Amino acid sequence: MPRPTRRPDHRDGPPSKPMVPNPRLGRGTSRRRTVTGGREGRIITFYSYKGGVGRTMAVANIAWILASNGHRVLACDWDLEAPGLHHYFHPFLPPAALGSTTGIVDLFADHAVLARGRGPRGRDLYTHTARVRPHALSVEWAFPGGGSLDFLSAGRQNAEYLDTLASLSWDYVGGPFLSALREDMQRNYDYVLIDSRTGLSNAVEICTVDLPDVLVSCFTLNIQSIEGAARTARYIGHNSPGWEIRILPVPMRVGGPDTSKLAAGRQRARNSFEGLPSGLSGAAADRYWAEVAIPDQPKYGCEEILAVFGDVSGEPGSLLTAYERLTSAITDGLVERLPVLDESLRRRHLASFTLPVPTRAVPVVLAHVPADRLWAEWIGWALRSAGFQVLPPDSGAPSGTPAVVAVSPNFLGSPRSRTMPAAADGSGGTPGGVARVVPVMVEPVVLPTRLAGLVPVDLTGLDEAGAAAAVLQALDQPGSLDGVLDPARPRFPARQPVVWRVPGRDTAFVGRDLVLDRLHDSLAVSRSVVVLPDGGLPGAGRRWLAVEYAHRFRADYNLVWWIPAGTAHAATASLARLAEALWPGTLLDGADAACARVVEALTAGRPYDRWLLVFDDAGGPGELAGLVPSGAGRVLITSRSASWAESIETVQLGAFSREESVELLRGRVSGLGEPDADRVASAVGDMPLAVAQAATWLRETETSAVTYVRELARAGAESASPVTACCRVALAGLREVSPAAVRLLWLCSQLAPTPLPLDALVRSETLAGVLWAGRVDRADPLRFMPVLQEAGRSGLLEVDRRAQTLRMHRAVQLEIHAEVDSDERDAVRHHAHLILAEAVRNQPDGVLGDEAPEGLQALWPHLDHTEAEHCSSPEVKSALMRRASGSAPGGAAG
Repeated sequence: MPRPTRRPDHRDGPPSKPMVPNPRLGRGTSRRRTVTGGREGRIITFYSYKGGVGRTMAVANIAWILASNGHRVLACDWDLEAPGLHHYFHPFLPPAALGSTTGIVDLFADHAVLARGRGPRGRDLYTHTARVRPHALSVEWAFPGGGSLDFLSAGRQNAEYLDTLASLSWDYVGGPFLSALREDMQRNYDYVLIDSRTGLSNAVEICTVDLPDVLVSCFTLNIQSIEGAARTARYIGHNSPGWEIRILPVPMRVGGPDTSKLAAGRQRARNSFEGLPSGLSGAAADRYWAEVAIPDQPKYGCEEILAVFGDVSGEPGSLLTAYERLTSAITDGLVERLPVLDESLRRRHLASFTLPVPTRAVPVVLAHVPADRLWAEWIGWALRSAGFQVLPPDSGAPSGTPAVVAVSPNFLGSPRSRTMPAAADGSGGTPGGVARVVPVMVEPVVLPTRLAGLVPVDLTGLDEAGAAAAVLQALDQPGSLDGVLDPARPRFPARQPVVWRVPGRDTAFVGRDLVLDRLHDSLAVSRSVVVLPDGGLPGAGRRWLAVEYAHRFRADYNLVWWIPAGTAHAATASLARLAEALWPGTLLDGADAACARVVEALTAGRPYDRWLLVFDDAGGPGELAGLVPSGAGRVLITSRSASWAESIETVQLGAFSREESVELLRGRVSGLGEPDADRVASAVGDMPLAVAQAATWLRETETSAVTYVRELARAGAESASPVTACCRVALAGLREVSPAAVRLLWLCSQLAPTPLPLDALVRSETLAGVLWAGRVDRADPLRFMPVLQEAGRSGLLEVDRRAQTLRMHRAVQLEIHAEVDSDERDAVRHHAHLILAEAVRNQPDGVLGDEAPEGLQALWPHLDHTEAEHCSSPEVKSALMRRASGSAPGGAAG
């Protein structure tokens, strides 16, 4: 590579091979940008005078540690002649990304093309071309605390790469461009880690002299490596570009049986780097040279494996511990450790680096729908362990490649099931013939007529070893089960939690597959995640997303417990019931004591360390203080309070995609064509709650899509929110057929947006008088059920027949409440108080939720929400006194 002309006025003696600052880079005052959190983005270059020191591995691991601590990180592969940083990230980068994504060489080449033109040479040119993010790839990992890791490759790794590199003109890579590049990096990232190549060149000089805030000088303990690194470090220190470059000497690959030689080598290195790192007291310098060194670990010699997965956290003498100490030195103690990884997650991803691929692996396509992700992971693991090469359906597998298809009700209801033969070979039905398809039934199903000729493998009812054997035998390769049942394997999806309490699954749930996968990955890393409505969007479906997550990934946990968290009282009562389920008799000590016991036990991993608690509809973080365990389990919170984002990983839930809206509408409304579904989805703005309401109304009333869209427009859909318009249409129709159902909705709008036992209404004489305007003074289930049915058909009330509860969404409550005449609102609320008090009176003492679906415990949130404590009725006061007496679970919390 040609070298530019150098200026002669060196301010310090050059190293053995001249390394001179770029004369085209301005040496004025550094102009830095402030990034998130008030800190400046920092650029750290890792340089070694000689190769083979482990520099690239250090960059990859420290980048991962920083991102895992909530920082935005960019890792740059500046070894342009021999790039290799990507090998450490390959399990987490999109397939074939390096061949299609641009990088550093392309960034420089694009700038040179523009700079050679006749256009303007102003600052706009540099700010336009000196942008790294368009060339960076995001590492696919759910880093906790909002952390992220982007990877900037050396360049697009294709046949033209070397030609592009050889033709690159460094004359155009001047000071203004490099200043703009530095500012862009600092503006968009908290830390930029550059893996520089060895030796001396223009490219090396840019990333060691012109860009960094910190230079990590890597060397082994032989004389040539130490002396070359020390000369280079001194030179860079004396020729820093207007800001002090902090230089950290780091011995690498330290190890061996002769401790005396090691000690001598470390002392020689310290003498050669005299005064570095600068600014340390004598004691601090002693501590630095004693602690900061990277050991030689032969187990990493044959494969590019991230030590964050290869080592267990906290092991003294491990590479991970050494990288953590170096990270602390680089960040001045801001980041000291990698957050502890779940052990099964660590081992599972370690296998993605180390799993051997047989020389002649047999290809097989594995097809599934997102809802069966756990089954696909487990089946894929079994196949790979037996020597198969597992390919996705769209991989372009050769014609004739066999296909394994995870078959479930979710799969049979998807479009993919209608194209199984074509999906099998990835060719869309090429003339080579249809591949062999092996349906693997992961849930009890009946294959449709079009698939009747296929021979299924039925895994239902089999244990893990039997299921593995059945899959392999179906492909005529039984194999050994030792590899399949390796401890690092994914958990067997047929495994059920030992302790389970979660609302019933919505069988019509659609979409949200990417969100659910991200949620699962985020929980595996961060352990606690809150689901928030994107931009405060009402009716985004947070509750049903959490329910679907619990059901879809239940096999990953030994304990799953749903906690209504609208109030601290409700959350305490639910945790107390969990304590009673784990240790019968615990409630005898009161709900508060039982709650404290279960929080402490789960934090310690007793009786299970793989647990999931779902806190539904929580307020702010302060309202759950002391109620959320830590430890190895997982905590999923749904909330409307954005204040959670300050302390916990968040998943934002927004509107449906149009495809999701259309799928939901067509799935619930028989005979609805795609154009009509698209028309309705557009009218309701793809808002999940409004789409669901529209689907219910269309199905129950058999209204045409054209008529419904017209009614929405008449209800003011263009000016009002979609939920408001849908509520207006439903109420208008309901008033004509059932005024009693309208009055029931009025009452429900006063209650908490949590499930209420139907028993509380069916047996209520007060409600009977309200629904029929005083003409009936006794409860009559035969008259009440048709009213309930009409209210449910409107789409404004969720009626769960299996759990025998009803619930009104908070957004719908607000709309219904606004429809009640102002002079009637007090009366409606008072009737709600009386109905709840009557329900409390009808419950026997000491009822637990096993004897009544929700019992007394389910009534307390509604009494709180309606502010029953302000009611003067003796019946209501009696109900509140019963709660205070602690005669039922949750009473002590009141």
